Amino acid sequence: MERKLGSGTYVANRDNKKIDFNYEDGAKNSGITAVLRNQGTTISNKVLGIGELDNCEFMNYKLNLERGEVIWGVHRIRYVGDIPFAVEFAYVPKKYFPDIDNFDFEKVSLYDYMETKDHLPVHFSQSCIICDANSNIAELLGVEKGTTVFKFEYIGADKDYNLVEYTDTYMNPTYAQFRFNTDVTED
Repeated sequence: MERKLGSGTYVANRDNKKIDFNYEDGAKNSGITAVLRNQGTTISNKVLGIGELDNCEFMNYKLNLERGEVIWGVHRIRYVGDIPFAVEFAYVPKKYFPDIDNFDFEKVSLYDYMETKDHLPVHFSQSCIICDANSNIAELLGVEKGTTVFKFEYIGADKDYNLVEYTDTYMNPTYAQFRFNTDVTED
């Protein structure tokens, strides 16, 4: 809504330059690629690094794994057109995805791949923090150091409640808008 002094209140035009992450639709595959695909937007990726992590206590804790279980990670920049809108650091338990090294995640959606292995995240714990971009994130997003960005932490479980994903995603808020539907129940 937009208010114009002396004129009234009007419905504001949607900013078509923004990517609309509408969490009200209850989409089955709610990964970034699926959200954008549903909006008719094409996404591309640049992989910054991939590989296994051994003995990473923090990641083992986040994914509820035993000490020494192997975790596989992919770090990438997500683009719409030539605009870098997100930097993503995703980690999955290698035991659920033993052939993950055979896929090119510049061309393949991580969630589409996870779905083929019957371990698509469908239960989530998500948090959003508004923070300042450090020099590394700023450079990757093409913004000034200290620019305010969204930092999302996703922990995803499959249909059997196995934890299958831990992801940190940094998004440039210039190109994203979020809508959430909250139900309040009184006791």
